[in-house]
Amino acid sequence: MKKDETYGKFRHSTDNMSAPAGVVEAMLHHGNKLFALLLCACFIFLTSCKRQIGYNEKEIQAMRERSMEISQVFVGESEYWSMYNQLNDSIRNWRNHRLRWYDVDSTLVQSRVDSLLCVNQQANKMITASLSRRVGKNNVMDGIVHYYGVKIDEQWYFFSGATMHIPREFHQKDIHTPLSFEKLKQIATYNIYRGYLKKNNQGEWEINEGFFSRMIPKNQTAGGYGSCFECETEEEYVLYLVQKNWQQRNTTNEK
Repeated sequence: MKKDETYGKFRHSTDNMSAPAGVVEAMLHHGNKLFALLLCACFIFLTSCKRQIGYNEKEIQAMRERSMEISQVFVGESEYWSMYNQLNDSIRNWRNHRLRWYDVDSTLVQSRVDSLLCVNQQANKMITASLSRRVGKNNVMDGIVHYYGVKIDEQWYFFSGATMHIPREFHQKDIHTPLSFEKLKQIATYNIYRGYLKKNNQGEWEINEGFFSRMIPKNQTAGGYGSCFECETEEEYVLYLVQKNWQQRNTTNEK
């Protein structure tokens, strides 16, 4: 924004009196300061609306490696990757059976489950995400879907949560090209997994158990998809979600 060269000049046009020089000088100084503050505020507002979001790639990668390492300490490396494969198999099965939220055209959406699984200390809860590149020509956004897992009687049950819709304009200039999976990983790490670990009093990283409290909001006051006021335990709520998922199968073209 180009500054108006005449802005801030003091003009006095009264006939019978003139302001003392010190007052004029103070008003000039105050006016210039006010203009500078307004200009700065406008600049911050405009750049915050249009700027592309950048991430410290080294910090994000360190966060991911640290989180994966600690997860595997509690669940074990073999169980970790077994859980990852089970989730992929479950999503594939849901798609094959055309369950409501998974009945999508694979030529328009490319999805993969993030390899980072955040596991709690009891190794019976998990949070991760599915990264979706929307490749249709009219799409200008991509997506990240929250996924949760709960282990009940030695068996993992999975269900999905909220979807983040991500405008490409905040991450790259070309809004017609889907974001890379690597970029979606960075976004998921910063926006979803960042609260997984915390430092203890000794300055060491440990699992933040509060991170998992959002998984099971079984008594939502809005009475939405995830609400189950009759469920008395977390296990009942998880099984309710699993059953509800299968009840929403698309049978439109079935005979």
